[in-house]
Amino acid sequence: MDFREASEIAKKNPGAVMTRDSTGSFIVRLDDGRVIGTENDGRTAHDESFREELTGLRDQLIEKNLIIEKLETEIKALRDNIEAAISTRLDSEKSELANIRKELSLQRSVFDKKTNDVQARLQKLDLLEKTYRERFGEVEIKTVKESVESRSVCQRCGGDGGVRGGCQKCDGSGWVLSTETTFREVGEIK
Repeated sequence: MDFREASEIAKKNPGAVMTRDSTGSFIVRLDDGRVIGTENDGRTAHDESFREELTGLRDQLIEKNLIIEKLETEIKALRDNIEAAISTRLDSEKSELANIRKELSLQRSVFDKKTNDVQARLQKLDLLEKTYRERFGEVEIKTVKESVESRSVCQRCGGDGGVRGGCQKCDGSGWVLSTETTFREVGEIK
């Protein structure tokens, strides 16, 4: 750049300094540090590498922002799915709990009715016992042991006693005797 061009640029940019570069050409150094008038308009090799690095960093930042947006979308979808599953499960559990409460209430009312019936019968039994005691006296309940003999046809000989009465199970009688012991309660008037 010649002197006239450099001075025009310097006049348009107050605070700019006009000087010569290493080749002897005029250059204008602006107050922000930029250089005008060199072959690459003040761009140095470092400026280009910084610009390339800055472009690479911007591209990485854009890529990371896209990844973050994608992850946020996936997280929102997962959160929505989890909330829907929990809501469905909660509704199901609430419904089941309501059914259990309803069944419990029904069983409780049946139990209460049966309890009332038993209490009414016990009151009638107490009244009957009191009336019986007044009329006939005190009753003592005893447990009695009874032995009952029973006869059944001998299974071995079929009831005929065997050949010449030789059946060992029924001793030739054709009958098998068995004794059964039972216990029962008996009331005695005192």
